[in-house]
Amino acid sequence: GQACYGEVERARVLVVDPVAGRRVSQRRLFEDAVVVATAPMRQGLGLLVRDARRTRLVVVTASATRAIPLPDVRAPALPLDKAGGSSIGLALDPDGRRAFVAEPVGRITEVEIYRGTARTRVVGPLRPAAATKGPTRPVVQAVWLGDGLLAVTGLERSADGTPSPRGLFLVDTGTWRMRSVDPDVSRVAYAQGTILAYQPAEFTGRAGIGLRAYTTAGAL
Repeated sequence: GQACYGEVERARVLVVDPVAGRRVSQRRLFEDAVVVATAPMRQGLGLLVRDARRTRLVVVTASATRAIPLPDVRAPALPLDKAGGSSIGLALDPDGRRAFVAEPVGRITEVEIYRGTARTRVVGPLRPAAATKGPTRPVVQAVWLGDGLLAVTGLERSADGTPSPRGLFLVDTGTWRMRSVDPDVSRVAYAQGTILAYQPAEFTGRAGIGLRAYTTAGAL
C-alpha cells in the first residue's frame, strides 16, 4: 500500500510506496508555507499549513492534494515543533471526512472535507497560554476518539513563561459540550478504546504523573 510522509522543513509532501520502496510523487504545498500540525488518516495525511496570507487545511492522498481555507482560525500558527508539539491541535477521523482544528483558547473549527466547508465553535474553558517573557509557545493536542468524541489537551504558560498542563478535556462534537477529565494531563495517546494520559516531565519541569488510562466516558 501507499503511505504519505511530510517533510516539514521545506513544506513538501512525499508520497511513497513502502512495500515497493519507491517514491510515488513529491509535491510542493505553497510558496513560503510552514506546516503547523499534522494528523494521519487511513488513506493519507492531514496538514495544517500557514503561509503569509492564510491558514489552510491540506488533505494529501496518493493521488491528490486538496486545500481548504480556514479564515476563522485566529490563533498564531507557529511552525510545528516535532519534539514539543503543535501550537494548534489537528485531528481527522480515519476516513478523512471531518477534521478538527483546536486553538489554545477553546475554539474548535470543524471541517467537512468533502464539502470544503468549515465552522468554528467556542467550547471553552480552555485557558489561553499568555506569557509576557520566557517561552511563549502554546502546545495543543487534539485526538479523534470515534463516536463523535474528541480529546483535547496540551500545555499553557504563565506570565513568567512557566509551563503547566492544560489538562485533559473530552468534547462531544454532536452537542459541542466539553468536560474536564484530568487537570494534570498534557499529552495523550489513544488505542483500542483507551485514552492513555500522561505529563512529560521534560516539558513542564514537574514530576511526571505516570500513565493514566481512561475510557472514552472519562472513567479512570
